[in-house]
Amino acid sequence: MISSLAAASLCTETHLLGQLREWLQQRSAEAPADPSAIHYLLNSPQLYAKNNFLCSLRALNENTLDDLESIYHPIPNPLVLSHPLKTENNDAYDTYVLTH
Repeated sequence: MISSLAAASLCTETHLLGQLREWLQQRSAEAPADPSAIHYLLNSPQLYAKNNFLCSLRALNENTLDDLESIYHPIPNPLVLSHPLKTENNDAYDTYVLTH
């Protein structure tokens, strides 16, 4: 969703990621019964994404796989980046640095 909005030039990806991080921090401050998912999103150096292309190419059905982890791959967590992300014009940096 964030990449789609940024690709449509509605806002920069960095700004939207900053807003998501702030929203997650606010939810965490509300002391939910189980904050583990929020803490994982805010602090994990990597997240796991499903490789939909691989599933389609190999006609894999995640509901019938013995090794479900085989269709997921790690990606850097953009919410914990310690450096600014480049903007669309590739020569300027957003000033919002995503750190915790």
